[in-house]
This record gives sequence, structure tokens and C-alpha cells, in this order.
Amino acid sequence: MYEEIIAFWFEELDPMQWWQKDQDLDLMIQRRFNSLHQQAKAGELFKWRENALGSLAEIIILDQFSRHIYRDKPESFTCDPLALALAQFAISKGFDHKLPHLQRSFLYLPFM
Repeated sequence: MYEEIIAFWFEELDPMQWWQKDQDLDLMIQRRFNSLHQQAKAGELFKWRENALGSLAEIIILDQFSRHIYRDKPESFTCDPLALALAQFAISKGFDHKLPHLQRSFLYLPFM
């Protein structure tokens, strides 16, 4: 299941879309991934943390998808502490070194 997140973020989207405000993209992410977002917020995707790509996918859901789902609302930042904790865990496991540079940068984003 985490493979779907990785494919969506790094293959379906153009990198310019990561940083642009786009109501259509926000709505697509909300419709397509809201239930996974809710599961991630509840800690139900913990099995994904067993490998680098799964960890990265959970972090993208919590860190990036939150920004899209809750655009311009305070809720867009409520998952930041969990994303940061997951990024710290992933790095402690050396997962950052198992990812290509572009993917690795999203593992580091919660630190900013």
C-alpha cells in the first residue's frame, strides 16, 4: 500500500506540484488519500516503518498530505510532531541512506 504513496508523489506528480498551491490537487489528495491520512494520524500504519520506503510514505502522508488536505487551516500542522518523530526513527534505522537523494529530502523535511 505504501508503494501507492511513493508512486503518486514521485511519479504521478510533477515536482513543481509539490510546492504550488493548487486547489484541484488538494482536493484530489483529500479524496484519494484521506482514509490513509486518518490511519497514519492514528498510528495504524506502523507496519510501514519496517523499511525505508514505507517510512518515507508515512512521513509524506503526515507532513505533505496534511498541507494539502487542510490547506490554510491550523490542522495542516497538527501532524508535524508525529512526522518529525517518524523521521528521527527512520534516520536512526539508517533508512535515509537507503533512499535516492530526492526521496531522502522528503524524509528530512519534518526537521524544517
